Amino acid sequence: YGSMSPLWQRLQPKALQLLLKVPLLKGEAKEHRILEVVSNRQDKYQSVAERWGQIAALRPVSLANTFRQLFAAARFKTTVNKPGMPVLLLSSLQDRMVSVECMRTIAKAWKLPTVDHPTAGHDLPTDEPRWTAEQIHRFIANL
Repeated sequence: YGSMSPLWQRLQPKALQLLLKVPLLKGEAKEHRILEVVSNRQDKYQSVAERWGQIAALRPVSLANTFRQLFAAARFKTTVNKPGMPVLLLSSLQDRMVSVECMRTIAKAWKLPTVDHPTAGHDLPTDEPRWTAEQIHRFIANL
C-alpha cells in the first residue's frame, strides 16, 4: 500500500531491524524470530515456531524468493478507490510490525470502519484466532 502510507509505517523500523536477521536463521530459530515481530503472544512462540519450522523443512523458501517477496511488498501500490466488493478491515492496536495508522489511512480512503483488537500483534489469527473468526463470521452474516 505504498500509495497510501510511507514505508516506515508499512514496516516499522524496529520490525525491520529484527527481520533483517531472519535470512541468516534456519528452522525453529527463524520462525521464532518472525513471531517476535508479528505476534504478541509469547506463550505461543514455542509451539508455533515448532510447527512452522516443520513446515519450512518440508517446503523451504529460498533466500532469493524471500528477497523477491520483500521487494514486491515494498513496491506494491494500490488504488485509493474502494474495492467493488465487501471488505472487512481488521487491525491490532498493538501491531509492532505495521503501524495501525496504515489501516486508518485505508479505512479513511475507502470510507469503511475498522475492527481493532486491543492487544494482538500483526498476526491476528495466531494471537487471537477465536476473535478473528468471530469478526469474519459477523461480517459474513451481515452481507
